[in-house]
Amino acid sequence: MLLQSHFRKFIFYFGLLLSGIIFFSCGTDEVFDSYTKKQNGIYFKLVAFNEGNKKITEGDYVFLKAIYKTQNDSVFWDSRYNAGKNYFFKISAKKLSSPFFGFLLNEYTNGDSLAFKINKKIFFRDVFDTIAPWFTQKDSIVNAEIMIEKVLSEADFMKFIESGDLRIESDQWQQKKSIEEWVLSNFQNAEKADSLLYFERYTTTADSMVKPGKTVTLTYKGMYLSGQVFDEVKEAKPLTINYGYEGQMLRGIEKVMRRLRKGENAKIIIPSHLGFGEYGSSNGTVPPNTPVVYEVKIIDVK
Repeated sequence: MLLQSHFRKFIFYFGLLLSGIIFFSCGTDEVFDSYTKKQNGIYFKLVAFNEGNKKITEGDYVFLKAIYKTQNDSVFWDSRYNAGKNYFFKISAKKLSSPFFGFLLNEYTNGDSLAFKINKKIFFRDVFDTIAPWFTQKDSIVNAEIMIEKVLSEADFMKFIESGDLRIESDQWQQKKSIEEWVLSNFQNAEKADSLLYFERYTTTADSMVKPGKTVTLTYKGMYLSGQVFDEVKEAKPLTINYGYEGQMLRGIEKVMRRLRKGENAKIIIPSHLGFGEYGSSNGTVPPNTPVVYEVKIIDVK
């Protein structure tokens, strides 16, 4: 059940596709031809420019069309198929100060299109908040094509949601409300790990921290918001993973695990975009766009 999530499914299948292909490094001149260097690790080329003068500011909602490719131009993520009309986010101070999105959002606006060649570590940290997956191990860059489709103020975004024109966005807004209500009813000392990702620790220790590269043994219990259990790994047969490698856990669990130590346990409420996504679980147990709750216990960290 944990081998799910929207981005991870594509990493898995795309990785299988690439497993027999040998990657060759491109020379610097060939890779960055006609691109302008913005800073170390980020090169860009303006494809289309809109003469609008609206500056993107903190609190705005930005909708993107994006295609992400390996160094050899093999597509591994396309917003048309991976996110539909749902590739948007609220602009935070963190986004505006990040190396990649910060440059894009501070310099450009509605209607602008750009092509990027980005250091893979910067890209996966900024875009997916994770480490570079195994199929990019011989690559140094990610190719990205991005169009800023529209920019809405919070007031306009609310009108857009309430209009009901896009069912996915409307569903996401309802999901936000249900998660926040659940947190208020079930958590006494909630901590926030990401957008709509909340957790509460039930025990704390000063033992080893979960970090990338560590071997982590854990148990978990997956539930709907109602409390009904749909998946469980018990202490008699715990799960052992090498933390930090793609495709082993739901993204929401990974993000919380790195805040936990050996011997600690926590309850996590996971929004669908960090859980089973718009398609739900592969076996149909978890429906599309469904938030879930997990209880996780870190048994050992080596």
